[in-house]
Amino acid sequence: MRQIETMRSRNPVLPGQPPAEHGRDDYRPKWLRLYFVLAAFDVLIVCASLFLNHQISLVYQDSIEANRLWANRLATYEKLRELAQLVNAPGNDVFDSRDVTREQVRLIDAHAEFKRAMDMAGAEVAQPESDVLVALGNDLNAVTQAMNAMVARPI
Repeated sequence: MRQIETMRSRNPVLPGQPPAEHGRDDYRPKWLRLYFVLAAFDVLIVCASLFLNHQISLVYQDSIEANRLWANRLATYEKLRELAQLVNAPGNDVFDSRDVTREQVRLIDAHAEFKRAMDMAGAEVAQPESDVLVALGNDLNAVTQAMNAMVARPI
């Protein structure tokens, strides 16, 4: 009994702490392991959120690039629409001016400019990467055929 009291006097028991077993003075509480597990989980969550943020940023950059590309295409097609109007105008203006030769020259010049612009627009969709570009290429071919039919001279 005296030996147990002497042992307790060397290793006093604090409230909330179990007594030292067999002279072990290096007792670590169990909550300390839980603390390290939670800290590791926090580090993992921070790394995962940084990765997810990076992926979202890449998607955003790709969206901006796709938007810029389609905005340029839209501007090109708007220019084609304006050129098509210029090709069509001499056929209507000949009734007002009654100068067939001048309107024919205007038609030839406007058609040549339209063909250059259409060739540039068609080069972009010549090697389509998606079904949308295939459909767009088909539509451009249909516009080219309609324009050629419009300016064709009857023989």
